[in-house]
Amino acid sequence: SIASGPDVTVLRHGSATGSLIPANLALLCSLLGTPYAPDLTGAILLVEDVWEVPYRLDRMFTQLRLAGILDQIHGLALGIFRRCFVPEEMDASPTLEEIVLDAVGDRPLPILNGVAYGHMSGRLSLPTGALSRLETDPPGLSVLEAAVEA
Repeated sequence: SIASGPDVTVLRHGSATGSLIPANLALLCSLLGTPYAPDLTGAILLVEDVWEVPYRLDRMFTQLRLAGILDQIHGLALGIFRRCFVPEEMDASPTLEEIVLDAVGDRPLPILNGVAYGHMSGRLSLPTGALSRLETDPPGLSVLEAAVEA
């Protein structure tokens, strides 16, 4: 498993297999509707961001929902949202978990939180498009195929 351990938590149970698409959330949303947007059909989407306040994150997850992305993907993993939920923003703001669960609604989408991917030291380097498996019992994200040729 490339992402497991005590920092990885479950927001919604289930398991999924698909192509791993790791992305910065703001950049992914900026690409939607352009020829450069990745194909997310059946994907395990892993998103992260930095310096985005909660209302912007809410807008971006809502954009994913309205664009049909949350209906296309098979699993969702949340990386590190560094410097997004600073104390001065949190008096009247929802948490990341609340934002994501609101956007996902009743879709049967397994969701992991706290994957070590994002703008931070010690982050994972991940193979875009590699067949992967997201599990919630125990929580983890695994790459199922070789990412490079020998």
